[in-house]
Amino acid sequence: VLAADPARDTIFMADDRFDNVVCDPDSTCSAISGVGLFRASATTLLSANACPKGTHTEAQATSCWEATSPAFLFKQPGFELGGGQASIAVDERATGAGTGAGDVYVVGSKGTTLDNLTIFLAACTNSLNCGDGAGIKISGSDSVPGLPYVKVRPDGLITVSYVDVTSTDAARNETWDIKFVTCKPSGAPKAPVCSAPTLVTHLDQPL
Repeated sequence: VLAADPARDTIFMADDRFDNVVCDPDSTCSAISGVGLFRASATTLLSANACPKGTHTEAQATSCWEATSPAFLFKQPGFELGGGQASIAVDERATGAGTGAGDVYVVGSKGTTLDNLTIFLAACTNSLNCGDGAGIKISGSDSVPGLPYVKVRPDGLITVSYVDVTSTDAARNETWDIKFVTCKPSGAPKAPVCSAPTLVTHLDQPL
């Protein structure tokens, strides 16, 4: 997923990341998963040398996206993150316009199964200082939250929507509660201050 920052001529990219699988002599294997956050300037992305057209080699991908050291967020054991792709947003206000101006926010789901998920929000500076990268839990007591989506309002407030899923029978027919969280920026990498999740609507027959 991508987010543009016109005020500072930068682009941010986030994707699911997987560490190398490590196996013990008894063939017990483990892995680490999380979300990678990358930053590139418009100048770099438009450079035929640093970021050439076409499919990149590993070296070209590094020169294109790692002039700023990337961040690793929501680290957890396991092969994958549940609940869907992460979402990112940038506070596009001019530098100095207010607390959080230029900061980058990432939401993602942590959990090893679809029945054990939690949504976390991480705040990063424009240069990708994300603190320890763990983020803060924003999904309250919801047990199966997923599909998180983050945006930043013109006044700098951060908004997150997500879906909490309930299976209603053995066939796993579902109902959805669409929920909404509002957060006040604290200036990354400090965590924003967030409200409890608010129910927007309940869907008895979601697509």
